Amino acid sequence: MSAGSIDRIITSIENDVDMQRQAYLQTAHDAGKHRYDEMIADAKKKLKNDEKNHNEELRQLYRRETTANRKEAQKAIDALKNTLAQELISATDAVLKQLDSHEFAALLDRILEKENGSQRPRIRVDSRHFSDIMSSHGSQYQVIEDEAISAGFVLHYADYDIDYEFSHVLRYNNDDFTKIALHQLFGDNQ
Repeated sequence: MSAGSIDRIITSIENDVDMQRQAYLQTAHDAGKHRYDEMIADAKKKLKNDEKNHNEELRQLYRRETTANRKEAQKAIDALKNTLAQELISATDAVLKQLDSHEFAALLDRILEKENGSQRPRIRVDSRHFSDIMSSHGSQYQVIEDEAISAGFVLHYADYDIDYEFSHVLRYNNDDFTKIALHQLFGDNQ
């Protein structure tokens, strides 16, 4: 074999090896590109899932915070309403304590009419209204001055008393009066 033939065989072998290497590199490149594309697709899918989860977490957090804020605001509103109702009840107590003699007697008459029983009660009255009530009701009832009563009266029956001292009535029936005040002030039906 001649040197030229050997060179051609070597060149041919080198070309074949080079082509195989190029084919191998191309296959490796294609496989690497395919793997790269899969990784990118997986990463995008993961990001999309993470974004979806994050958005859901944000929605839930927003709902929780909104609900908590609404509850807190409602508590503050209810506290303010109750404060205003109590102020109205206190103002009512002040008005009742300032009733003139005619208004006081009219209130007493309405209550006596409501309590219309078979017995006539003794009427214990605060010092401020004693003389007027004695004049207006003394012929029909036993009227007693009671300095322990700040404002109002007590109907004393043989077996029981009915306390109409204004501050006591407002305190003992505070829940009922609060409901009435809330309804009058705000239309609430609590």
